Amino acid sequence: MSIAPATADTRQASVTSTDDLDDQTLRRVFGAFPSGVVVLGAQTEDGPQALVASSFTVGVSLHPPLVSVAVQRSSQTWPRIRTAPAIGVSYAGEVHAGVLRQLAGRDRAHRFDGVGTIVTPHDALLLAGSPVHLETVLHAEIAAGDHTVALLEVRHVHEEPEHRPLLWHASGVRTLD
Repeated sequence: MSIAPATADTRQASVTSTDDLDDQTLRRVFGAFPSGVVVLGAQTEDGPQALVASSFTVGVSLHPPLVSVAVQRSSQTWPRIRTAPAIGVSYAGEVHAGVLRQLAGRDRAHRFDGVGTIVTPHDALLLAGSPVHLETVLHAEIAAGDHTVALLEVRHVHEEPEHRPLLWHASGVRTLD
């Protein structure tokens, strides 16, 4: 077996200094990285709450089982969800492609119109049709610039592998093909 030597790529990369970056450029560059989409949810005294996020990381820790999500500090929904006894995490599935913007929108009165939900005994709110449901509790929060990184401890899991997940890429929802 032989290994061919690597050849050097002599093209010049386009480099922008962080001093010159604007929000639009950062969103475009960060959006070039494909990621999953999750919906955090809880049934609260104010009614059902949902927050859509693509900044979700699994496997932060196995013992205890931790996942993380970054939430904008300006979120009006996170303060309602974070105090719930349990927080549902639903991996967005193909059936949710048409409702993610609705769930993420500012119209709270119609946020859940036409959206199937499941509420656990601990008031975690989950989306019907998700490939994976996690019931979690808030473990810790870390300030991170204009976001808060929430570490969530996984208490219960439920898989429905017949549902295919969605991806977020280039500011849009994509399917696995």
